[in-house]
This record gives sequence, C-alpha cells and structure tokens, in this order.
Amino acid sequence: MISGLAICPYGLAMACAGTHKTVILTKKLQRFRSLWDTEDCRRAFANDHLDAFFNASVDAAIALSSFVIVAEAEGLGVCPISAVRNHAATLARLLRLPSYVFPVAGLAVGYPAEAPQRSHRLPLSVTLHYDAYSEDGLDGKIDEYDRRRSAAQPHTFQRYLKQFGPSDSYGWSEDKAKNSS
Repeated sequence: MISGLAICPYGLAMACAGTHKTVILTKKLQRFRSLWDTEDCRRAFANDHLDAFFNASVDAAIALSSFVIVAEAEGLGVCPISAVRNHAATLARLLRLPSYVFPVAGLAVGYPAEAPQRSHRLPLSVTLHYDAYSEDGLDGKIDEYDRRRSAAQPHTFQRYLKQFGPSDSYGWSEDKAKNSS
C-alpha cells in the first residue's frame, strides 16, 4: 500500500512504502501535445512519431542516472526496475497519471541490509565503439559474457517456458530475447 505520493516536475513520481522508497520515472508526452495545439503552433509536428518519445525517455534516463549517483553517494542502495513498463496501465491508474504520461522505470531506494553482489555487465568492447559503429566479433563476445555471468550469477528461473520450452544453457542473452519477445 502506498502511504504517500509526490509527482516531481521532471517526471518523477515518488511512492513511500514502509522504510524504503520506490521512485517511478515517467515520460511526460502530454505537455508537448498541448503546446502543439496552441494557436501559435497550429501545424503538424514533423517528428510527432519519435521526437516526443525520445525527448521524454532521455530526460527520464538522465533523471534516473542522476538519482542513482546521488543516492549511492549518500550510502543508499538502489535497484532500477524496468519491469514497471510491463504494468503501465496498472501503475498509471494507481498513480493517477494523466493521458500521455507513461511509467518508464522504477527505482527501489533504501539502506542495504548487507553488501549487495555486484551484477556483471556487458564488456565495454560490446557497448563502446571507436570512430565508427562495429559489431565485429559481437556474437563471440556475448557468448563469452553469457558464460562468465552464468558462472557467477546463474539464472534461477526461465521466462516463458510455455511458449519456448526449457533451455539447458539458459543465459543472459536468451533471457533478454525472451523478455522482449
């Protein structure tokens, strides 16, 4: 049960539950839509299909990143929660979000009871490109990452067993592919 709720100006909604906080970052698309409908701007917006979405999503990502940095600097533990998008309609009703305001991500914030295990990340050679974008050797790098991550942090469950069946070598890449299917 949410005991308090604050909608912050940069698309943050903070819900207070117990001793920890849950922050829900939202995309705020209705502001642009209302501006486009003013008398001064009565024309079709050329990038209506992507510009507002990217602008709001990037702003929410910047806010999330900033919040994580500040929280960790203060000794708080954080855990981003992308699964809030899987329940967008429910969260929109619960938070009383207006039309064209969508949940983007959640962030659990609190004092950790113990030192958390650091999650393995994709290597920079997969995510950082010099001079030009390149996917040379990408499959091998992801396979190696899957092996390294599975050895350190094996998946305890498999997604969508009904649709895809079980896998003997279920790893990060298969999990992400099934989660986004």
